[in-house]
Amino acid sequence: MKPASWPPAFTPMLWSALRGGYSAASLRADLIAGLTVAIVALPLAMALAIASGASPDKGLVTVVVGPAFFLLFLYIVSLPFYRTFH
Repeated sequence: MKPASWPPAFTPMLWSALRGGYSAASLRADLIAGLTVAIVALPLAMALAIASGASPDKGLVTVVVGPAFFLLFLYIVSLPFYRTFH
């Protein structure tokens, strides 16, 4: 299916954002912010794993898998509410 033929309730949020004026400058700023968070979060997760008696690789797994599950479940739970109120 072409994105233009999707019903409004099922249009992906990324598609809506790109049509709504998300510019290359905004993408660049978001990529820099994401890189900054990664530079801080990865060593911090390894340090916390070592401080708690685990190996550093456990900290790396935690810093990747934890937010992935959080975002997945946040998206699943909030999708009906987002479509209702926005």
